[in-house]
Amino acid sequence: MLGYHTGCIVAVDLAIRRPDPARKPCLVAVRYYDTPERQQKLLAGIDRFSYGEEADHVVAMWNNTVKERAKGVSLEQAVDISSNA
Repeated sequence: MLGYHTGCIVAVDLAIRRPDPARKPCLVAVRYYDTPERQQKLLAGIDRFSYGEEADHVVAMWNNTVKERAKGVSLEQAVDISSNA
């Protein structure tokens, strides 16, 4: 079973509840928060990106993923995450 991003939570929960069909989940792009405050901030803004022709959402996504990246995440890692989002 493959869990991607938020689906990782579903995959792990299913593996705990139903270990027979979901023995070995594969987790890709697991959500990670380095502090409880950052978790609250990011979860509060999950659906904040509005899409339009001006591409403001692209700047907002870049700022969220790259400029406000978690401590210890390199610029290269953040850009890689952003380009795969």
